[in-house]
Amino acid sequence: MEHRRAGFTKCFLSIAFLTIFTGVGMAGTCPATGQRLWGELCDIHIPVLQWRTANYIIRIDDLGHSRYRYAAWDSDRNQGSEPNIILTNGYCVHDGTCGNHHYEFNNAGYTYYLNVAIVSEVPSFGTLYVLHEGRCILEEEVIEEIYENFREAAYQRLLEKYGS
Repeated sequence: MEHRRAGFTKCFLSIAFLTIFTGVGMAGTCPATGQRLWGELCDIHIPVLQWRTANYIIRIDDLGHSRYRYAAWDSDRNQGSEPNIILTNGYCVHDGTCGNHHYEFNNAGYTYYLNVAIVSEVPSFGTLYVLHEGRCILEEEVIEEIYENFREAAYQRLLEKYGS
């Protein structure tokens, strides 16, 4: 009985250590943006965008070396809570020479596609598409940039912290 209890205590302390000292599973303040974020999301190289659609808050971060991360929450939650989904296998594709581009993330037959509209006939920040095995199952227009000048503010914060 004591052996089981000791094993449980050791396991519990290991999990507590990982949670407290690595930030995994906890909200913390992100050094790059100063925002309160879910612990796994604090390893940002460059924040790219934060959008709100009718149903979701979407965040894209550049992890360096042309790798992008997608995180999404229900629209009534904050970014300090655990995201509904985190995908780290994304890439950016530039569509022509006018600045339009998109981010694409694939996961188990689903494709998350975020079209960024720089030049558009109608005023728009962009559109979120979710495809399942090539068929569009969700399309939502972006209704708000959550934090304007998100990248510029984060860049300035990094300059203040590490110098030019």
